[in-house]
Amino acid sequence: MHENKILPDVEKLKPIELLIYCSEAICDEQETETGHALLAELIKQVLEISRVHESPMERWFEFQQLFYSTWSFSIDESDYFSVPSNSLFHFMQDRIGNNALSAVLVEYLLGLLELAPKMVNFPGPFMIRVDGLDGRFIDPLNGEEVSHEFMELLVRGHLGDHVRLEEEHLDLADQETVKRRYLTSVKQASLLEEEYDLALLFTEVLLELLPDDPNQIMERGFILQQLDYYSGAADDFAYFIEQCPDDPNTEVLKTHVSKLKTQHVVMH
Repeated sequence: MHENKILPDVEKLKPIELLIYCSEAICDEQETETGHALLAELIKQVLEISRVHESPMERWFEFQQLFYSTWSFSIDESDYFSVPSNSLFHFMQDRIGNNALSAVLVEYLLGLLELAPKMVNFPGPFMIRVDGLDGRFIDPLNGEEVSHEFMELLVRGHLGDHVRLEEEHLDLADQETVKRRYLTSVKQASLLEEEYDLALLFTEVLLELLPDDPNQIMERGFILQQLDYYSGAADDFAYFIEQCPDDPNTEVLKTHVSKLKTQHVVMH
């Protein structure tokens, strides 16, 4: 288990603070120290833009230059789902991340510029509506303005070619939704890389937002099984069976629970 084991009061954390918490769990001491220093420097430069430029449009243009050109933040689609691509501190050092990560950071920085950014709970990647720039929609991955026509293409790609862009697709995301989507991303990355200690930590944090959620608890059971904590896994699977008796997974899990109860319990 990583040293960062104390669960935060995630409901009180801002999304940027949650990114920092998770990144401290992912990174070693040196990466964490360097990441904090780089983040502080970036914030300093953004605040300098705010001090020098009064016009919202000037602030936006200067931010675009700073974030996407000077610092060269981007994504690597071939590495989109890795654990490092979900780490703020890796993002600060390598300048390569993913949508959830970049969206939270960009929204936070645009807030420092008093541009009134709002996260949009888009069906695919997060978009940012910048009310300080007359409500234009921004792709946080490249800083480019996104047209309604392009967003409709994205919606059709995610939900089916018959779907058209509706107002509901542009609903704002509350902070809990943003945090849940980021935590899901970093948890799934941990599972893909078989980093089960990390996956357990992020699942526990998710359960702070979604207490008693049967699917999260079933997934925690799978993680506990990988960590050889068989009785805990059996308890989680039994909870899912009780809560979701008609789910297709239930019959398989019933057999699984019987086998787990005969396993030797090893605490981690």
